[in-house]
Amino acid sequence: MDVKGILELITSISPGKENNMRILSPRLFPVVADDKRRQQLLSPAIFPLYKDESEDQILPIPEILEETGMKKEDQDIILQTIMELSGARKTVESAMKVGNGYDG
Repeated sequence: MDVKGILELITSISPGKENNMRILSPRLFPVVADDKRRQQLLSPAIFPLYKDESEDQILPIPEILEETGMKKEDQDIILQTIMELSGARKTVESAMKVGNGYDG
């Protein structure tokens, strides 16, 4: 079966949806959960900076920090540091400003 045949097979599983499908599209260090309405195939969140109950997460950072046994305050400091160093905090703040209609 070629790639076109595989895509047609996947699309036939849930006909009528106009959402794009993500195939082999892992997300690295995502800040927020992905839209669950979108179909996904082999597209996990790797090292997500959040924790939820979805099965498509690989090594969520908050869970790793919990497993170390350190205090919640220390976990929060490390998570904030990761977000600061990665630029995620700045991106989130910019998105919130745009969402609130502020661009300054």
